[in-house]
Amino acid sequence: MLFRSRCRWLQEKYLTKLPPRADELRAAYAAMLETMDHQIGRLLDALDQLGLANGTLVVFTSDNGGHPNYTANGPLRGSKWNLYEGGIRVPMIARWPSVIQAGSACAAPVTGCDLFPTFRDVALAPADDIPRDGRSLLPMLRVDPAPAKPRPLVWHFPY
Repeated sequence: MLFRSRCRWLQEKYLTKLPPRADELRAAYAAMLETMDHQIGRLLDALDQLGLANGTLVVFTSDNGGHPNYTANGPLRGSKWNLYEGGIRVPMIARWPSVIQAGSACAAPVTGCDLFPTFRDVALAPADDIPRDGRSLLPMLRVDPAPAKPRPLVWHFPY
């Protein structure tokens, strides 16, 4: 029996690609990822068609590594629920055609706490006097990026 899915045909597609005794949840996960990829593509296409892409920063990231039952985080060790790199290091993809050079990459470590200051700077909102843990990523996103200054990254993990 398949798990409920609005895209049962897509789940079936992945079931045929998996080994005979594979967990059906893997097929459901793969179907979900393909659907998500398709919908993100539709969003980006719509921004292009409406002439809004150059003025819109789109950020895609995750809060932790992949679930060990469905993904492999190699070559990193570990996964969701642990502090090995595979559990805490995740990709972050940003698209802003007028600011970020297509195909560019940055190896500087960043954290989710950096998103608020970044979005504030992008929106040209005034800074407040409230101390923030993050820093704006805007200088690193530019076509001619400023080098990232080293900093400690610290968090609490009470698992």
